[in-house]
Order: sequence, then C-alpha cells, then structure tokens
Amino acid sequence: MARTTHEALLEAGCHFGHLKRKWNPNMAPYIFMEKNGIHIIDLNKTMVKLDAASEALKQIAKSGKKILFVATKKQAKEVVANSVKNLNMPYVTERWPGGMLTNFATIRKAVKKMSSIDKMTSDGTFDNISKKEKLQISEVPEPTINENEVLVEIHATAVNLLDTLIKNGDFKLFLPYKTPFVNGHDLAGVIIKVGSKVTKFKVGDEVYARPSDYKIGTFAEYITVIENDLAYKPKNISMEETSSIPLVGLTSWQALVDIAKLKKGQKVFIQAGSGGVGTFAIQLAKHIGAYVATTTSTTNIELVKNLGADLVIDYKKEDFATILKDYDVVLHSNRDAKVLEDSFRILKQGGTLVSLTGPPTPEFAKEIGLAWYLQMLINLLSLSVRRKAKKLNVNFKFLFMRADGKQLSEITSLIEAGKIRPIIDKVFPFDQINEAMSYVETGRSKGKVVVKVK
Repeated sequence: MARTTHEALLEAGCHFGHLKRKWNPNMAPYIFMEKNGIHIIDLNKTMVKLDAASEALKQIAKSGKKILFVATKKQAKEVVANSVKNLNMPYVTERWPGGMLTNFATIRKAVKKMSSIDKMTSDGTFDNISKKEKLQISEVPEPTINENEVLVEIHATAVNLLDTLIKNGDFKLFLPYKTPFVNGHDLAGVIIKVGSKVTKFKVGDEVYARPSDYKIGTFAEYITVIENDLAYKPKNISMEETSSIPLVGLTSWQALVDIAKLKKGQKVFIQAGSGGVGTFAIQLAKHIGAYVATTTSTTNIELVKNLGADLVIDYKKEDFATILKDYDVVLHSNRDAKVLEDSFRILKQGGTLVSLTGPPTPEFAKEIGLAWYLQMLINLLSLSVRRKAKKLNVNFKFLFMRADGKQLSEITSLIEAGKIRPIIDKVFPFDQINEAMSYVETGRSKGKVVVKVK
C-alpha cells in the first residue's frame, strides 16, 4: 500500500505541531491556522533518514501548500539545505538567545510574512490572490452535485478580463473569494449528471452558461452548474464558439436591454468595439435598431464596420468627445477617469451611462446584499461620479453581470437566427491557459479568446 505524505514524513522523523510552545506529535499532519491558513512542520526531531525526508518534502512542495518549516538543530538544517531550500519553500532556523529550541516570535513573524507569499496550489486553484499568480493543471476529484444542479463535462471555456480582475483581487470588496478557488466564467459542454430536482435538462444535453458568482470555475474539465444558469447550446455553432458567448452576451443584454432599455432609433456609444463585449454589443444594438458609434484602433476598423457599427472612431487619431453629441446610451468600459467624464458629456439630458468598470453604486451594493458598512464605503467611492451625473442630468449605472439562463436562451435564438455571430480571436489548448490569460491581459484581442478543453 502506498504511503501517505504524512506517513512518509513520520518515517523520516518529522514531528508535527502548531504554533504553541509545547509541540504535540499526535496532532494532525497539516495543522490549519485559521487566521493565516499556514501549516507549520517542525523538523527538529530525529532526522535519521535524510533521503526519505527529502522525498517526502518534495511531495509537499508539489501540493503547493503554504508550509513553514522550523529547523534549528544541525541535522534539521541539513534537511533544509538538501531539500526545502532547493524547493524554494519557507523555513525558519533562528533560536532563542538562551538556547531554547524554537524562537516563537520569529515563527510568528515568518507566518505573517508568508501571508503575502504568492503561490499556486497544484490543482489549478489560487492559494493567494495576486497579480503574479499563474495557473497549474493537475487531477482533482470530480465535483458532486446538489439537487438543483447538473454536472457538465466542459468542452470549451473562454478567458475574460474579469478572470484577471478576480485573480488580482480588484473586486474583492464585493466578491471576496476565499482561496483556494478555481477561476473561469464561461463554459460550453455536455451534461453528464443531473440533480434530483432538475426538470429542464437531461444527461446528454449540450449546454452553455456563465455560472453564478461563488459557483465559478470553468477552467476545469467538469463543473457543477445551477439549473437556472443554463441554456441549450445554439445548434449552428461549435462548442468553442459557444463558450465565447455567455459572459459577453449577458453583459451586453443586461446593459442595453435591462438597464438602458435601448430602443429602435436611439443612439448608443459602445466603447472598445473590437473587444469581447464590444463585438457582441454592437450586433445586439443593431438588432434592436439603434444607431451605433464605437471606438477601436486603426487595424480593427473594418471588423467593427462589418459587425454593423455606423460610426467608427479611431481612438489613436480622434477624440470621441469632440465628435459625439446627444447620445441616449453609453456602454462604458474604460478605467480612465477622463474618459468617464467625457462620456457623461456626450449624453443628452436624461441619457444613461452603464459602466462595466465602476465605481460601484449604492444600488448595486444593496442589490447584492453587502453589509451596511460596505454599502457606506461604496456610497463614498461613487459619490463624486454620481454628483457629476446629476449635475449633467444624466443617469449613471454600474453593471456587474449576473448569471441568467433565460437571457441566454434569448441569445441562443438570436444566434440561431443569424442575427449575432461569435467573434473569436484565438483558440488555445487547455495546457496553455496561462498564455491565454496573458494574451487577454494585453488588451489587444479581437473578440474572445477561447480555451479548448475537450
């Protein structure tokens, strides 16, 4: 029978304990400290099997766990030198001046420092939110479903800027994901299991979705999805094309149809027309019958014209604020404060700006049920912007799109009718998901970037 990592370490002479002055050899192998999530292993007990210890430590290194090794005795330091140090794993080797075994103040300092260490667990989830994170792929257990969920075998997923923002912690104020977690917001695949209360779908159905917040995790082979988040895959496009739709499709629908209530004959300004949301929103707005203006770079002018844009502004050569006037709706996706202010000024009185980049509004904070003190904070963060909008007699709305299977079904109908087509820039294999993320982060992708899983 294969030994567990714990057994291997015990055989190697390791002693397990937690942050107390009295070490307890009977404690669980990886003691979880609730405040920091850091495991401490004391290497100071008899270390007579250095080779076995090194192998066991390599197993831990592969797991990606945050572990602090305490090594003050000579032989323990030798293990650190032979394996832990070479594996780039944190360790402590200081002693009390009086010769006591372990300097606990030093350990506490090390634990505090480790809280900011950027490290990824080997199952492809995040162990700490950071801009330096990279995904890793490995085997994890198949997810289990609840009664109102289905298990989907993912054939393709897509990478969004949102994935990077979530990874970087930009939305942690109202989406405080607890690490580790699996990223990814788009999927297309086949149902392989259904919960006992699922009525709309069956095993074998081809579906797509943007899973609900806290249920994300499409950078994987399998995922559980709430029934109401799902829709049937459009019959006339591939899995890869389908996976590019959910997030940008729902964002466009909720911005233009739900919030702005865009109507035939109105004028809408869609920023970043060649991006994922832009390429979809242009087509949706034209289907509604609106006049569409957009910004893009010189190389993408023909692309957005072919999607239906009536007026294309080359942002490298022209300033939209001097060209556009009296617009009914602005779909805002730029983080520059001046762009936001100029966008207000091109609206007619009573017009609506829907922002995808913020700042979040008190209405949004209340809608998602944030605590009162966070609602107050968001009220302060958006106060200046809301005052500017009020002064110009225009409406400012913040959108953080939500999962909605019914809306996706409406989008399916438009795609099958040929009213909207997916725009894909590149398709990456699953083992190049980091390259796909990096490519999206450049901001130069045309349409969507897709990852083929199966």
